[in-house]
Amino acid sequence: EPPPPSERRVKVHVSDIQGPLRTISADTTWLILDVKKQLERSEKVARQRQRLLWKDRDADDLEPVCDLIAGAERLDLVLVVCMDKHFKLDLFVGAFRSNWRTLQFASSSLRANPKIVKMALHQDWHALAFASPELRADFSLARLAVRTDGLALQVLPARMQNDRPLVLTAVQQNWRALQYASIRLRGDRDVVLEAVKQDTGALEFASQRLRGDRTVVLLAVRISGAALRFASPKLQADLEVVIEALQQDSKAITYTAPEIRTDPKLHAAVRGNSEVLRFLGYDNRERKNTEQELFDMHMGIFKCPYDDETIAAALRGERFR
Repeated sequence: EPPPPSERRVKVHVSDIQGPLRTISADTTWLILDVKKQLERSEKVARQRQRLLWKDRDADDLEPVCDLIAGAERLDLVLVVCMDKHFKLDLFVGAFRSNWRTLQFASSSLRANPKIVKMALHQDWHALAFASPELRADFSLARLAVRTDGLALQVLPARMQNDRPLVLTAVQQNWRALQYASIRLRGDRDVVLEAVKQDTGALEFASQRLRGDRTVVLLAVRISGAALRFASPKLQADLEVVIEALQQDSKAITYTAPEIRTDPKLHAAVRGNSEVLRFLGYDNRERKNTEQELFDMHMGIFKCPYDDETIAAALRGERFR
């Protein structure tokens, strides 16, 4: 039976897929289990078959109602009734083997069954989102999920997103998992480098400190010059970093800081790069002269030893003087 009533009561609005179902006047001392008992009496649905959804997750039977309302006067829940095929183990397994999404509609007890959740994870890591909160916090299942796809890190609890070995495993499997790591680990050089080696786009998810780390950024721009766009403003104005990026990809000039674009040392370093020179504002004549100077410097020019008058005389058949 529900606990002794207190002075304060709240409205619990229960809906199903068809719309509003029932409003229950609940005491703030109630648990979600007490709400299910009320629904069992009014809707004739065994509480073992009930799932009450709050926001984007299942409300646990032992959660106090007052924890969910957060000072409001109303609590909105959605009732999902588990059918036989999602409630009885033998019927459930038959459907589940061909479609892991069946776990989404299963009873709480089935979603808390580690063997069933493990079977689902072998099909698709997304199944972890439908497991019970206890199993989502299970490290063995978490490791299985991130080994399947590092992106599974996004459905894990915050403490797991802050677990270095687990995050490293996730990032090694999929560099995009870095965006779901904790702030602390997005500032861990080894973790970030592991992701950047796979794809320099991972630099976008690194901490501001590492985006300003010359060693990390130099590694990234040597792999892909376009990674310069994720570097700190200071490094976008760093001559060595900019030159390394431009050597890898001329288009990286668009990610450089305005002040570096007028640096004579940069202009000297890119004299043979017409795409960069064009971006820097050289017109065709200036670019041609610049390229000619570069040719003269490296290739040399073979000049005729005779002047124009001597050459003209030779063409007329006259003898050289």
